[in-house]
Amino acid sequence: MIVQKIMDIADAEPGMRLAVAVADDSGRVLLPVAAVLSDGILQSLQRRGITFLHIEREEAVDRVAQQRLRVDE
Repeated sequence: MIVQKIMDIADAEPGMRLAVAVADDSGRVLLPVAAVLSDGILQSLQRRGITFLHIEREEAVDRVAQQRLRVDE
């Protein structure tokens, strides 16, 4: 299952994928949705004052827990 996580840019790592486009204060899109971060991109965003990012993460799905939730509904 893919989930979104908001994280401080200082904690972001190369290879992570954006869940939401990054825009500057004037609304210009700096990076589109699904862009993959690199060291250079992270440094550039920090220079532009970007402080947090919405990151896509793959999380394991607990099938048993999902079935229990469905039964309880």
